[in-house]
Amino acid sequence: MKIAVNTWLLRNKKVDGIGVVTIETISRIIKSHPEVHFMILCDSGFTEDYFDFPNAVKHFIFPALRHPVLYVLYMELVLPVFLLKHKPDVFVSMDGYLSLVSPVKQLACIYDLNFHHFPKDMTLKNRLYYNFFFPKFARKAKYISTLSEYSKQDI
Repeated sequence: MKIAVNTWLLRNKKVDGIGVVTIETISRIIKSHPEVHFMILCDSGFTEDYFDFPNAVKHFIFPALRHPVLYVLYMELVLPVFLLKHKPDVFVSMDGYLSLVSPVKQLACIYDLNFHHFPKDMTLKNRLYYNFFFPKFARKAKYISTLSEYSKQDI
């Protein structure tokens, strides 16, 4: 089995809540499933060794994602080409971002809908992106994981 995992949210910055969940979850899954080949999709400048295991290979994907326009470029153009070329059985996105055009089965990790409940905590461009795309991501996902019953009901 081949699993592609989107980890671009880590990108050599201070690790926050979603980053900790990503590192702990993915590294434990990789370690406990040596029979599975993991493709770790990283930001182009990623240097950390969180996922350095024999059954995991880092793929440095361009462009670096720093703006909602680049999110769309990556998810709808760059990622589908990567998935078509490498043919994973499933694509796991630890930040909930999915490709709306790829036919590959996708699992979205959606932790909450804070962008909906607390819109003033985000920039306008990110708020517009999240409000437009996250309902589409939720419908596209073959599977959704979340951390709480509250978020499950909210999603």
